[in-house]
Amino acid sequence: MPPKDKVNKRDNPYYYVTTPTDVLIDEGLIFEGETEKDRILNQFDFARLREHIQRVDQTITPDIRETLMRYLKLCLKEPV
Repeated sequence: MPPKDKVNKRDNPYYYVTTPTDVLIDEGLIFEGETEKDRILNQFDFARLREHIQRVDQTITPDIRETLMRYLKLCLKEPV
């Protein structure tokens, strides 16, 4: 098992759901989009999807949860 400081936090499937958005941004997360308006819209979509996943997490099936997580990650651009 690798040391804790060598483990990529993004390997945790719930990393984007459980980590506060301001922490994600401080860590270098950038929202997808060609223009500033597109990036802002993706940030709003990210927040809405994330809130929905948190609200219904205990009542949805794993395949629906996986689909929602995939859509959540579509709002994101990997850090530079």
